[in-house]
Amino acid sequence: KVFERLMNLFENVKKGIDIKGTIDELESLYEQSFRLNSSYHEYQDDISWNLAIAYLKNGEREKPLVILEDMVKRNVNYPEISRPAQKLIDQIKAL
Repeated sequence: KVFERLMNLFENVKKGIDIKGTIDELESLYEQSFRLNSSYHEYQDDISWNLAIAYLKNGEREKPLVILEDMVKRNVNYPEISRPAQKLIDQIKAL
């Protein structure tokens, strides 16, 4: 059920469907994902990435930077996660 819910939200982000509603839901899940006992904890980076993309699709630039910078710090030993996040940060800052 958790996975299915996330896949539906991520699909909304990808297709640009109901971005405001999707952001509201992802913000809540993002907060929950920081709790170790949350069923969303293992999806923290996926939730973070999709929330950042949703913010960008909603025309926001500051909110995604905070999320992406946190992702880079949290995943310093995981370049497969930190590199794309850093690349997106650089692209946002170049706008």
